[in-house]
Amino acid sequence: MNNTDISTSYSWSNTVHECFIKQTQLYPQKLALELDEQSVTYSELLYFVYCLTNYLTDKIQPNEIICQCVERSFEIIIGMLAILSSGAVYCPLSPLDPSERLKTLIQDTSTKTLFIHKSFIIFNYIIKPISVTSDNIAFIIFTSGTKGIPKAIVISHSHLPLYLQSSAEVDAFRTTDRAIQLLSCTCDVHIHEIFGTLLVGGTVILLRSKQGNRNMDYLSQIIEIHQATYVCIVPTLQVLLFDIVEAQKAYSRLNTSFYMLCEPISCRFIARILPKLPIGCQYINFSGATESTVIQMFHVVTKDDGLSELDTVPSGQPMPYFRCHILDQFVQIIPIGYIGELFISGPIMNGYLDRPDLNNTALVQLPDEPDKSYRTGDLARLIPSTGKIQVLGRNDFQVKVNGQRVELEEIQAVIYQSNSSISNCAVVKVVERGRDHLIAYIQLNKTSTSIPFDEKLIHTNFQDHLPQYMTPSLFILVDQLPFNSNGKLDKAALPKPNLSSLLLPINNDEISNDQDNEISMTNEQQLVHDLWCDILQLDVDSKIPINRSFFSLGDNSLAIMRLFAQYQIKFSFDTTSSSSFNISSLFPETSYCEQRIFVHETIRFSNETSVYNVPLVYRIVSNSNIQQITIDLLRQAIDGIIAKHAIFRTSLDWNIDTNVLVQSIQQLNYRNQYAFVISYVENEEELTKIINREITSSKLFDLNRGIVLRCHIIKYNSTRKDEEIYLESNDIIIFNLHHIAFDVYEKQMDIISSYHFWQSHLDGLNLERRIMLPFDRHRLLADQHSGFAHLIDIPFDNDLIHSFLDYASSQDITPFQLGLTICYTFLYKLSQNQNDLCISCIHANRYRTELQNLIGMFVATLPHRIQIYPTYSFNHLIKQVQNEFYSILEHTHHPLQQILQDLDYKHSSAAFLNILFDFITYSTDTDLRSVNQTQFQPVPLKQMQNVVKFDMKLLFFHDPTVKNQTISCSLICSQDVFDIETVEELSKQFQHLLSQLFIKHSSSTKTTSFDLVNQSISKLSFCLENVPKEIQQTIFHRLPNIKNEGPASYAQSRIWFDERIRFDRDKPQVAINNMPFLYHLHSQHTLSTTQLHRALQFILTKHQSLRTSIIFDNETNKLIQRIIDINDRTRKLFTFIESTFETDEQLHTIMYDEKYNSQLFHRDQGLVFRCHILYYKQISSNNLLCDKDRIIFNFHHVLFDFPSTKIFLHDLNQAYITNQLPINYNTDLHYLDYALIEQQMSMTGASMFWLDTLLDCNLDRSLSLPYDRYRLLSEHRSGRGTPISFDFGQDLSYDFLNYALTNNIKLQHLALAAYYMFLFKLTNGERDICIGMNTHTRYKDELKSIIGLYENLIPLRCQLDRDGSFHELVEYVQEMATNCMKYSYFPLQHILAQHSDCSKPTFLDVSFDFVTIEKKIMIGDSELCSIPLSITINEDDDVSKFDFILTIQYDLTINQFSCIINASLDLFNQETINKISQQFHSMLYDLFTSVNDIMRNK
Repeated sequence: MNNTDISTSYSWSNTVHECFIKQTQLYPQKLALELDEQSVTYSELLYFVYCLTNYLTDKIQPNEIICQCVERSFEIIIGMLAILSSGAVYCPLSPLDPSERLKTLIQDTSTKTLFIHKSFIIFNYIIKPISVTSDNIAFIIFTSGTKGIPKAIVISHSHLPLYLQSSAEVDAFRTTDRAIQLLSCTCDVHIHEIFGTLLVGGTVILLRSKQGNRNMDYLSQIIEIHQATYVCIVPTLQVLLFDIVEAQKAYSRLNTSFYMLCEPISCRFIARILPKLPIGCQYINFSGATESTVIQMFHVVTKDDGLSELDTVPSGQPMPYFRCHILDQFVQIIPIGYIGELFISGPIMNGYLDRPDLNNTALVQLPDEPDKSYRTGDLARLIPSTGKIQVLGRNDFQVKVNGQRVELEEIQAVIYQSNSSISNCAVVKVVERGRDHLIAYIQLNKTSTSIPFDEKLIHTNFQDHLPQYMTPSLFILVDQLPFNSNGKLDKAALPKPNLSSLLLPINNDEISNDQDNEISMTNEQQLVHDLWCDILQLDVDSKIPINRSFFSLGDNSLAIMRLFAQYQIKFSFDTTSSSSFNISSLFPETSYCEQRIFVHETIRFSNETSVYNVPLVYRIVSNSNIQQITIDLLRQAIDGIIAKHAIFRTSLDWNIDTNVLVQSIQQLNYRNQYAFVISYVENEEELTKIINREITSSKLFDLNRGIVLRCHIIKYNSTRKDEEIYLESNDIIIFNLHHIAFDVYEKQMDIISSYHFWQSHLDGLNLERRIMLPFDRHRLLADQHSGFAHLIDIPFDNDLIHSFLDYASSQDITPFQLGLTICYTFLYKLSQNQNDLCISCIHANRYRTELQNLIGMFVATLPHRIQIYPTYSFNHLIKQVQNEFYSILEHTHHPLQQILQDLDYKHSSAAFLNILFDFITYSTDTDLRSVNQTQFQPVPLKQMQNVVKFDMKLLFFHDPTVKNQTISCSLICSQDVFDIETVEELSKQFQHLLSQLFIKHSSSTKTTSFDLVNQSISKLSFCLENVPKEIQQTIFHRLPNIKNEGPASYAQSRIWFDERIRFDRDKPQVAINNMPFLYHLHSQHTLSTTQLHRALQFILTKHQSLRTSIIFDNETNKLIQRIIDINDRTRKLFTFIESTFETDEQLHTIMYDEKYNSQLFHRDQGLVFRCHILYYKQISSNNLLCDKDRIIFNFHHVLFDFPSTKIFLHDLNQAYITNQLPINYNTDLHYLDYALIEQQMSMTGASMFWLDTLLDCNLDRSLSLPYDRYRLLSEHRSGRGTPISFDFGQDLSYDFLNYALTNNIKLQHLALAAYYMFLFKLTNGERDICIGMNTHTRYKDELKSIIGLYENLIPLRCQLDRDGSFHELVEYVQEMATNCMKYSYFPLQHILAQHSDCSKPTFLDVSFDFVTIEKKIMIGDSELCSIPLSITINEDDDVSKFDFILTIQYDLTINQFSCIINASLDLFNQETINKISQQFHSMLYDLFTSVNDIMRNK
């Protein structure tokens, strides 16, 4: 929206005080200020301003901030103008604020000058001439503290006059105006009131300082006495003002214009007061953000606003020179009528004072704007009918009450509807004993005609309009709501609620005396009472009346679910029991489908969006002129359907007294039994808005009354609006049904055989274990779902459709089964070969012939589980899926709730419910329906608002009825856990998977299918756009006729080179490549050493790299690797030893030896892995390890890297449990295959990238670190290092994580940026810093399940900007590191060869590493916990391959970080490293604590 093209006759100066001087020259004797009986003319005011200005210019510095803390008086305006005239910066403070708050604000501004009433204090006496230009800062103002710690907003001299000119151009200011200065100086609108009036020659009327702006009777008198022409007032204060004048029948006082500010204006309020205002009284709604210079939008209020269907008056249109943009979460333009975030461009703030990181978030560069725009955080939309802006509030007006999101405005609206005598109300949340309560404070009119307050009536109204959890626990009457100086609710001044009254009986008159209240309880009732106290967090001694309902104590549906879950646990109830405590009594005579939907709507999804609306949308494409369908005939037809099918008049209601979900068939009452709506639209945008509401609105149905059907007719530009209108061509008809439905036969079925099937099918499945998808965000299973989704259509062209159907036919499978197999394959690859997959599938479930013609909900959502191994071909997998599918088909009538209950699963949602597959077969021919010779054509909903009940849904559509069959596919992902960019990437990966399986290609002789369906599914890959082409074209696979010998990989060669060349091989003081991992068992857990030894043998059988020798072949002058034959009984494949320890010192000695003993491994013999069992005190006689024992797995780095640990432990667990580890030597890829293919790869693109990246980089130049000594060029490294470590701690870890999450920065990149910043400081400002980083990336999917060494050392070059911010550095480092990682497959040897003239590259000496660790693992049923080596080894002595390396460790178990700085003892003393470590720790604390403080104040 652009509103700058408004002509003007105004000519404004550059600064406010210059404009004021011009007005003084025009109107020297005109009254500028009035206060009660006092007044000041323009010339007098200018004289006082000059006096103070002359004094200030000799005392202050240019652009110095002057805080003014002055009571409402003439002096406040004199001070404002003098400060601006002297070139200083005006900062208003309120003398009503507490002294500690004032002290904090003064410190934040670093002010040296403070104005107080009738005097001022000067702290600086430097004299300097001051010139004021439009570039200078005019004022700073702190935002209200209601949203957090105040932030200082900076406004320049150039933007302030432009804003005031904008206000004048919309006729907000006139020379004849007499304006009330009402608002506090801490509210930015006082700038509008004072400067806006004075700069057009008007008169400012001040109120007396003591509560003058809070006494509405005084205000109304001042308006009348001083003949005020306008007043700026917030709606909450205006409610009080109109109550006064209404009671006194003194509307004639308000012969003025009203400018409403800051808060939404209720249309109901406008309808009340607008007719009573005198003729000529204008009403304008001003709105905007302080950050965008006071006000940016305006709307002239008319009587039409009082009649509007909207809840609040629109904010209107932009002021001149301002532009308003309503954009989506991706900062993209959205259609008219859609809700987005409001951005404001134009003369906005310069930024927040001294908060650059916050400015980077709040001020954004929009494509078509020359300067940055302000991101308000307000939700807004364009009203389609008027084009006006409607601000819909902020997310922070929502509160969460017992896990439910609640809009307080919605509750207040119901309160207002309940009683017309309510003049004002406020709803606040309070927390008592850990429970959330809503408290309503109500202010009544004081007139004699007021209707008495009836709390029961309000309760009834709430039951009719809102869910139970939105009903306030208490209603408290107050004489008047307290407001602060800015006219906003003062919550601290509200009377404290007495929540103990909730423990009184429901109605006092129902209990005759106290004895009746002490009804003795049975044992069962007492147990239930104690459960209630526990869930409500009440003392067990609390006496809950026996006639109290659970909801009336301030709880909701979520707690009800928890309560009945506890009933199951405590009382072991069976769902077929008829006990009064039976959980099935919660759902009497309701189907399992109803129960599931109720639980989902209550717990899994918020009440803001419905995911159970089923709209059927049709367009009238032809009609008969003879027999047109009238609206009345259509309604008669619907009446007949409702009479026949009782489902459409069956209610589902929660009985609060009995805590029972009850369904009942309502008496036939045709026109009141369903909703029938007719709407009229002008264009497609309005139509889309209506359809989106039908899809997502949760307010359309009323299950309590059995309203589960609605018919919505949408007509274009019709003038006939009566029952006789006809359905015409292009009209839209929507039949919308709620997904819940009713059948009563389900529970009476024999389900014994199905019970055994589902027990077997899901045996061993962890119902809480998610499939590891590439989520952008995570949530718990119990977290609520918003329901909103991203939808990507995946196209099927004719070739793909034919291949898909041909393959299904050749394999004798259904398209559904083929689609399901593709879904499993996609998830298997996406989860990095997670082999036990369980998802949901939908079954029609009409298993009886008598159900075929019955309307109702029989759909079953059931778990489908498959176990996949890498050796499976796609052909093999599809046969397995087919067999599983037919097995499940016999048991689809077994309800999901019963399945979960049979498995003793107590929660409302299982992990498999987050992923759904469905395959819909439809007929286009039958979709064109004809009724009475009028044809209805379905309207596709793909462009409408998308909703989803799952994290991911893969949906196929198949029409087999047309000549050329059609297939399409949609990937629908929840916005709660996925960003749109991720979903788009997933869709591309899915398309690539389809192309590998089904796209045919031409050869010289014939056209054949791509033959991957017969090969291992491990050969299928995802093709990512950001992967270099040479990687995309490389496929690692099993090489035919390969022997057990081949060249070493580049990574192995580098490790060998380091040991042989860079370190002194003649003096092997310490080992530098031992990788020991120490574990202990969880308390009470045991582990069989016999099974462990057998499992390790399976590991070595599968992973050849753990039995591979590394040998230098003198004949070929090459390093080779040779696999040791698993059947060679003369060779020892790995070391398995057992020993004992008694003290920590002995354990330290053993671990030291495992870490540093260079004689433990024999690379030339293939002994590169060892397992060391440490028994506490004595070796176990039963071969069982306990929690006091220890296990060490030790690997040589030449054949093992850190990511291999995860593979090793995964396979160890599988081998330990199953006593096998599947392997196919003919098809499974091995590390030796990787090494051979790696050396044949094309690396031209990577070569060019690294040449360009290191262009002009002086690789020989060492960093100026604070060395204690230097190493000669020919001197070998000893390998001894000095490691110093420290933990971030909980607070710093939180700040670090918070920064990364808030700014969408990877943790590794953030740590790397902090390291660069530290090196910049440590080297006294070196700007071109190149360091090394070990990469552990398995850059192809087929490498992710193979143990081996894929590590590469790459140079990371950072060219720092001295004047840049840390956030700019982080963004630069993220981009640089991401690009370098793309080409990290380019071996270090090749990079060094490109710079052969460089004898000693610096990045080989100074390095960085980021390690993610998970301390808890499972082997069988036993939990193992890793023990950091720093606990068991003296940190004063360690190995160091580098001169200086910094490692950041991220512990996933506790979500905290630690840092290790390891430096060579050849170059550093330990004292130096201690000091460096302390400096880095201090820098991190200062950096992220300050950054996080800024972000808390957003």
